[in-house]
Amino acid sequence: MSQPFGAPTEQREITSAERRKMTRTFVLILLLFLGGIGAMVAVMSVQGRAAREYGQMVLTAAQARMDASSLPCTQVLPGKPVPPNVEGCTVEQQSGQTVVVLRVEGDRQYVVR
Repeated sequence: MSQPFGAPTEQREITSAERRKMTRTFVLILLLFLGGIGAMVAVMSVQGRAAREYGQMVLTAAQARMDASSLPCTQVLPGKPVPPNVEGCTVEQQSGQTVVVLRVEGDRQYVVR
């Protein structure tokens, strides 16, 4: 005979094998999540480093030129390709000092002095 709707049902007991399987699945999901976060941080770090190294090369080339104020980086260092994550790069004079301003993906900005 079936029980009416809303009637209390008997609780099924979880076996230790099922508990181990659930724990293993939870730990696996947690490790995959943390690994994904770690991979994203590593990629962003490598991209940021490439942008800063490019900015340093542009700064070195700009300091060798005397007319390198408010120029795009591609004019200061024409032979070197811009890293793919750099959206804009300019050489500027700030307080009498030559600086390179790099705009990268994600509305981030690096200033190389």
